[in-house]
Amino acid sequence: MYTETLPASIEIKESKIVSLTFRNRNEETKIHPEHVISTIHLIDLISLIKPTPPKEVIEAVKNLKYRSLIILYVIINKPKVLEDQWIFFPEKEYVFTRVAEQKNFSQNIAPADKTVLTAEVGCEFEDETYTLSDKEIYEKAIKDLEKAGITKKEEVEEYFTIKINRCYPVYEIGYKEHLAKVLDYIDSIQNLYSIGRQGMFNYNNTDHSMDMANKLAEQIISNKPKNDW
Repeated sequence: MYTETLPASIEIKESKIVSLTFRNRNEETKIHPEHVISTIHLIDLISLIKPTPPKEVIEAVKNLKYRSLIILYVIINKPKVLEDQWIFFPEKEYVFTRVAEQKNFSQNIAPADKTVLTAEVGCEFEDETYTLSDKEIYEKAIKDLEKAGITKKEEVEEYFTIKINRCYPVYEIGYKEHLAKVLDYIDSIQNLYSIGRQGMFNYNNTDHSMDMANKLAEQIISNKPKNDW
């Protein structure tokens, strides 16, 4: 098993992967896999393939766009805040679009006397919102959390954020044509499979991706032709 590595290149010959090269610090390792299953972004996968894919495939993958996301974690000195796992906020008056309480998924996530809220802030990569500091994001969000009657600033013990550049696929008019060109090219490579939200440019959930992985495992173990997939 190889961990803490980054893929460097995927070599294709006669519509089949013959080698995969990856880097671990300053060392490169080349392997010759029977199958390659990718869950990374399509644009990253296409950029790894050698020889370079056709120009129309490269242009198509560049036209697949994403929304970025900032997740603000707020640790609160109370055992519980919400009755629900999550609440959506479609109104423009709130900086966040969804608030979730992790403890409502499992009591084991936080100590008995504390809880954690996550406030999701959608934005564009490196726009005015994305480049805000943790404190600036928190100050905006806590005002809205108070306005929504969820929590109060004096109840907060700590906060931090995680920023995700390419998070949500954007289904613009014309995206299907771009996506079809990319997936058709990947399908033409006999032993390459691209799955999951990022690998399919598909706005699905974790359970859907897990189901997809199980079905692909069955496909490979059963030696079914790729056309069946």
